[in-house]
Amino acid sequence: QDFSASSLPAPPTLVYPPDGSTGIPSTATLTWTAAFPAAGYDVQLGPSLPPPYVGSTAGTVYSTPLVPGTKYYWRIPAKNTSGTSPSSVWSFTTSPADGIVTISRAQMSLLVDGLDWRSAKARPVAKPLFIV
Repeated sequence: QDFSASSLPAPPTLVYPPDGSTGIPSTATLTWTAAFPAAGYDVQLGPSLPPPYVGSTAGTVYSTPLVPGTKYYWRIPAKNTSGTSPSSVWSFTTSPADGIVTISRAQMSLLVDGLDWRSAKARPVAKPLFIV
């Protein structure tokens, strides 16, 4: 098989974050397999389809800050002088913001019903609490 510069690169295979995964840290690094004969890769990442272009790299990793509690779609087109071959589109959801605990009103009522307010001592709250 001729893998000269006139050949389109193979589409890369996405590795991390896995498709459909949840609880991904907002500091995650996107990774994929090398595609021969790619000269580089475009990175498409965002909360909508199709994912928008956010940058390029010659390697098989890309880091960018992510918004906590957000569903992202991503795709990596491999490119060379002959053109591009995009990967499939995967999605993942970042974990909620560090230090924030979200509970429902029903869960809150269970917590409150079990408290003995007469013996409760004031103490600092370690994490913000949002009731939904």
